[in-house]
Amino acid sequence: MAIYREPQSRPRRQLILIGAVIVVVLIIIALFVSGVLKNTSKGNAPGNAGPEATITADLARIATSLDLFSIEYPKISAGSAPSQTGAPGAVDTALSALATLPTGTLNPDALAALSLDLNKLKQALSTTTPPDLTQVEADAQTQLQRLQMALPTSTSP
Repeated sequence: MAIYREPQSRPRRQLILIGAVIVVVLIIIALFVSGVLKNTSKGNAPGNAGPEATITADLARIATSLDLFSIEYPKISAGSAPSQTGAPGAVDTALSALATLPTGTLNPDALAALSLDLNKLKQALSTTTPPDLTQVEADAQTQLQRLQMALPTSTSP
């Protein structure tokens, strides 16, 4: 005589597993929402950056672009086509970031000199014999530092 025993139900195990996954997902969502709400209450939500933060970000884009140009331009001097390097894109990025800077809040002389330097760099890319741009790059870095140093520093947390 065989003893008949009901097999343990798998749905019960599956329900426990599904419940655990749901709890973990809810905890993650709660942590994310509370983090987003904290940032929003401090005014740090994406798209809510103040003018100083926007200016700082644009100046950082210009600095990064100048650094990239100084790396890529020697390749052009060595004979590579400008289109095969990142130099043209770096200058275009710097010029577009410069165009978004507010003129009334920054040193107009430094802005004009930086604009002139960036345009010299752009023009140098279209010449058949690449000129030495060491001095132009150094001057652009100097003007950028003048602009960065003139920014008011925020003391709020």
